Amino acid sequence: MTIIKVLGTGCATCKRLLADVSNIVAKNNWQVQVEYVTDITAILAYGVLDTPALMFDDVVLMTGHPGAAKVEQVLKARIEMIAAKEIFPTEAFSKMQQGALFVDVREKSELDAEAYDVPDLLHIPLGELEHRFAEIPRDRDVVLVCRGGGRSLHALHFLISQGYTNAANMKQGILGWMRAGFPVRKGNTLTQNTGFISINQL
Repeated sequence: MTIIKVLGTGCATCKRLLADVSNIVAKNNWQVQVEYVTDITAILAYGVLDTPALMFDDVVLMTGHPGAAKVEQVLKARIEMIAAKEIFPTEAFSKMQQGALFVDVREKSELDAEAYDVPDLLHIPLGELEHRFAEIPRDRDVVLVCRGGGRSLHALHFLISQGYTNAANMKQGILGWMRAGFPVRKGNTLTQNTGFISINQL
């Protein structure tokens, strides 16, 4: 689930931002979780020096509190942008046929058990994405995938924060991919080839 975090030290402005964000989420019926982070160590770990701050899935959207109307505008723009970049397995399959690169952010053991049977698959576990995202081309359509669509959505948020405009998240993950009848490989060997994983026929 998408998480909106308000980082604050308990000041009146911080609490007002939290209240406004909670009201905005309820008013728009967004299926997101709102968290209030007050631990100074955690706040500094996010690289935030000024509070209050507003984060959307660990991406800082703003610091300070410019008013409820502006906060709602920023959150709506972010949610609409993410929604526009979420696709279902059928569209992902079509993109694959047109040459899109699949980026699987699951763990290696998960790929060893069940892998997408697509021509080009780059494996970057979500925990390594921050340090390896430069391996993902910016001049090619990219489909981010995982088991159920949650981890790949986090990956999409991160890539957007890094300026990627060609990435999309596949909803439902490999579970939805298989339900749609699209091909997977189970227990096959994955061979590294110039940064990409080619799925070999047995």
